[in-house]
Amino acid sequence: MVLFNRIIHSQQQIGEGNLRRMPIIPKMLKPESLKIKLLYMLTFAIMFICAISILITILLWHLSYEMLLNSTSEAMGYAAERLDSIIDTATSTTTLMAEDQVLLNYVQDPTASIEFNKAGEITKTLANYSNNNKYISYIYVWPNGKYSDQDNKVIRYSRYYPIASMIKENSREYLNEIALNKNGAVEYCLLDEDNTGIFLTRVIHTIDDYEFVNHGVVVVRLNLDRLLKELSRESTTPYPNILLLANDNEVLFSSQELPTEASEKILNIGGNYTITKIDKKYYFVLERKFERLNLRYFYMAHYEHYALLRSAYIFTSISIILIATLVLFSSKRILDSITLHFDTLVKKMEIYSSGKFESIDVGYDYSKRTDELGKAHRQFDKMADQIRTLINDNYVKQLLLKDAQFKQLEQQINPHFLYNTLETINWYSESAGETKIAELVRALGSTLRSTLERKDIVTIQSELELVNNYMTIQKIRYENRLVYFIDADQKLLTCSIPKITIQPLVENAIKYALEEIMDICYIYILVEQIDDDICITVKNTGSEFEDNIIEKIKERHIVPQGFGIGLRNIHDRLQLAYGHKYGLTVSNEENMAVVRVKLPKIISDTKEA
Repeated sequence: MVLFNRIIHSQQQIGEGNLRRMPIIPKMLKPESLKIKLLYMLTFAIMFICAISILITILLWHLSYEMLLNSTSEAMGYAAERLDSIIDTATSTTTLMAEDQVLLNYVQDPTASIEFNKAGEITKTLANYSNNNKYISYIYVWPNGKYSDQDNKVIRYSRYYPIASMIKENSREYLNEIALNKNGAVEYCLLDEDNTGIFLTRVIHTIDDYEFVNHGVVVVRLNLDRLLKELSRESTTPYPNILLLANDNEVLFSSQELPTEASEKILNIGGNYTITKIDKKYYFVLERKFERLNLRYFYMAHYEHYALLRSAYIFTSISIILIATLVLFSSKRILDSITLHFDTLVKKMEIYSSGKFESIDVGYDYSKRTDELGKAHRQFDKMADQIRTLINDNYVKQLLLKDAQFKQLEQQINPHFLYNTLETINWYSESAGETKIAELVRALGSTLRSTLERKDIVTIQSELELVNNYMTIQKIRYENRLVYFIDADQKLLTCSIPKITIQPLVENAIKYALEEIMDICYIYILVEQIDDDICITVKNTGSEFEDNIIEKIKERHIVPQGFGIGLRNIHDRLQLAYGHKYGLTVSNEENMAVVRVKLPKIISDTKEA
């Protein structure tokens, strides 16, 4: 299990190293699972395509508007030119009548021209002018100031308009005043009593001594409603277009009667364009200024495909959203079916990393699957089988071997040490020093009890107590020749350590330093925390290590004996338990032999008796 954990741990470290070298990933993708990342990316792609599609639809909609606007503008311009041309022709006709000699003779001397009038010359003249423009409803001519019916001087002409429907005397008076104020120019007038026509009025005058002499007035009524209706029927669409002339407050002339609500909407478009609905038909409305009459001119083109285009636009937009939603949900189901197998593979890894190497039934046969997921599962199962075989064939054997070596190490309490201890006890007994004898017996009993315990892992405190008992015995034996110091961080005393790790190192210091020389031997034991690990240092005076002794022992350049076997066993036990970054290091520093034990900081859950 430990071996497999190391493999997984190293693979994770490699993966983390690769991840640190990868480019910066958006924060939204970092903490999530693979399925969520793919779903984020797919959602973004679908939303992007959906947005582009809707934007294209909107663009096409606006392009159709622009095309309609251009075609309607051309038609409107043509209709406006026709309207202006007809009114211009009527204006020219009015000017010709004001300069006509027959009409001038009449307004200069109405009484003398009665017989002439009866002969029909005036009527014939007016008929000729009226026939030149089919939109002229009727013509009025009267001498200067003689517009009243009582004067019996007013001449009327109409091809079809009844006299009873012609304008009354007060309107003629208004037109007479307008004509006189214009001094010979044609003026366009709108009258309250006649809301379907426009009136052109002009004085009939002569020049006498470089001055204008007014003799009468000519008035022409132009049937503007008829003109607008005929212009509206000139379109090529199945339904006629609608032409309007209006001021700022109301529609004055229209080729078709409009509802009040539609008229108000049209008047409020403010020089732009709009779409309005009249009698279940849509119209595209444009506005321009009609300068000749100082009125607002509206052109309403029948928009026969507007409802269809709007429905198509709405249907397309809704379809895009629905299809995007459907694709998103379908993609989620597809992703679920794919990532399910990834999740299964991850669960296998988690189970195997926990030390359970039995075959796992995931409810799916990957042996028949030929894609990448099938290959990944088969390769992982194969690797797990190989690891299981490796553990059974190699790891267990090594563990048994190390355990046997450790048992041997436990039992390697030096016979020479036991003999000397017993001899010391005997010597003190003969000398009748009971205190020392009791101290030796207690230390020896504690030492033997610690070495014979069946626990493989103990606390640092327990290990230091074993060392202290051992040093107590040695201190009594060597007296002032042995001086030792133990400096341990109190916070680390409850941490775990393999049993009999420090005592063999201290025993080595005494054997090779104190037994070989007669000088005082100083032994220092230091327990401290370095970063997240624990470092135990044992150093002594009086001896030195051979360079790279552990490596030489492992590579069999040196045949280990005695303590060499102990060093190698302790080092192998630490690496086997905690990994290759832990173990023993030996060195010579400041004329002292130094052994350092590095192990991870693990708080022990073992309660000390």
